Amino acid sequence: ICNSGKQCLDGENITINNCSLKIGSAIKAINKNVTNPGFNAFTANLTEGSNNWSIVCKYNNLSETSEKRAITADTIDPTIVLFFPLNNSQVNSSSAEINFVALDNIAQSINCEITLNSSIFQSIIAINSEPATATLSELETGDYTFSIKCYDNVNNSETTETRAFRIQAPPVQ
Repeated sequence: ICNSGKQCLDGENITINNCSLKIGSAIKAINKNVTNPGFNAFTANLTEGSNNWSIVCKYNNLSETSEKRAITADTIDPTIVLFFPLNNSQVNSSSAEINFVALDNIAQSINCEITLNSSIFQSIIAINSEPATATLSELETGDYTFSIKCYDNVNNSETTETRAFRIQAPPVQ
């Protein structure tokens, strides 16, 4: 086994019998054609969440284990629960409050974009499972549509349905 400086164990030429990818305590893949020194790849399925992994190589009736490293697998989109405003509601103000909750299986902070009339109007960072409020200010009287799109740490995303509301701004005095 050679380190990144291409120095081999005890300065010997070592014939590696095989190397295994260990995820947690289980062997997930074995490579019997190891290039030493060289690039060697493994493919394995990961469980959602954090996975500890290491490489175990066998040579000359001995074995060597790499340091443990962590990798996070996340293939699940966030979920958005949209509360207000209700679809086709009227807001008697020049500001509208958008209330929602963003949920994710891993991310604690979830980046969200509020689209107003087909253009990104505002970005907000929602805390996983906590109510979030965004205030859309200085809106003129009229009809509006909005949706929210949220992204987790690996850019899995979800978009809400598009809702409509009407602003009936009070007269300026």
